[in-house]
Amino acid sequence: IPSLVWEGEGGEHKGLSWLLNRTMRLLSKFFHGMKTPYYPFTIELTPEEEAALPELIPGSPILGIHTHLSGTETKRWGFENWHCYLTELIKALPPEYRIILIDKDPQVQELCISPQITHTCGWNLAQSIRLASRLDFLVSVNSWPIYAAAMYRKPQLIIVPDQTAVSPHLTAKELVSFDFDGLVNNEKITFIGLVKTHLGPELTLPSMADLSPDYLLEQTLQALQEQKLLFYW
Repeated sequence: IPSLVWEGEGGEHKGLSWLLNRTMRLLSKFFHGMKTPYYPFTIELTPEEEAALPELIPGSPILGIHTHLSGTETKRWGFENWHCYLTELIKALPPEYRIILIDKDPQVQELCISPQITHTCGWNLAQSIRLASRLDFLVSVNSWPIYAAAMYRKPQLIIVPDQTAVSPHLTAKELVSFDFDGLVNNEKITFIGLVKTHLGPELTLPSMADLSPDYLLEQTLQALQEQKLLFYW
């Protein structure tokens, strides 16, 4: 799939893969009543890969958290912020809740500060995508996991930092009309950093550094409550 080829960080990529990707998306939207479709599909795993996925246990919800410890600089929040957030989140959640940190950076292992927390370090992409089918809720910086979660119709909280200083094309209007097409009006999805106003969409989170652990915790618990995944906090 040409659109899955990494073409570097930042800038506007207007090459053949970009054109093919946008053409395919517009055609699928046209034939789907002008609504952006998200197609669920099954990714085949080996028995060993399957065994690494968290077991589905009735009454024990799974929260996926995409920590993005490495990669695009404008999406990094820093180890200390995630550590603080997770420390308070574990205190606020009932003990039957499970958290799995979606990250390939080895440092993510140090964020497993409770037996309730595990990680995906060492997994391949197929396993990480398949994980989305088992999640009850996702917290993610604006990145690939949000589309996997949308594909499986999962509720989620998406953090959207303003990246226009590095990638000028990632305006609020562009995000709403293209990157988040099919997501912005979804009742299962909450955004931090992107709001709709009478003048149009606006980016309200200048950078990840402007997001406090306390605010993310508050928004997470509120979203869980709204999705009827948490009844007290």
